[in-house]
Amino acid sequence: MPPAQRSKARWMNFQPLITWGLNVIQCPIPDWAAPREFKRLFGWLDEYEEELSEYWMMIHLGQETCRIIKQGGIDAEQIRHCRERLKQMKEVGHGARWCRHAKGIHEYLDEVESKLRPGERLLGSSDIIESIFGKYKLLVERSPQKAITRLILAIGALTSTRTPELIREAMETVKTQS
Repeated sequence: MPPAQRSKARWMNFQPLITWGLNVIQCPIPDWAAPREFKRLFGWLDEYEEELSEYWMMIHLGQETCRIIKQGGIDAEQIRHCRERLKQMKEVGHGARWCRHAKGIHEYLDEVESKLRPGERLLGSSDIIESIFGKYKLLVERSPQKAITRLILAIGALTSTRTPELIREAMETVKTQS
């Protein structure tokens, strides 16, 4: 059976479904399945092997581009790496859909590069901010007030190394009003 689908972020359904379809087409019929029944249930997928393969390559292209940017950030060098990877994958030969998808990625890279200042490198991932907000949510859960309050100021403390000396200095330096 195909994998269960998500009700949120439905675009994330594509990769598991495409992979499942290709596995059904390309792998031998399982020992537990009656060949005639298996073919009756899943034989229709054979007609879509070319499209599924192309979709899989499109997903791979997007993932590869994201991997390069996530690991290296967004700067002229990483954009050049992405373009090189696009060129390498294009040399393998793909269908019209893949070429349109690659062209869209290339145009996006051009747009991003045009907005970069010389020597500028931007973060290519939201992992850090998501981690910080995850820690903040844990902090809020332990608080008697279950809403964004002054605890929002604690985000800075979640991202730094705190030593007894630093805490003592902060306590002595910052004055509060009652």
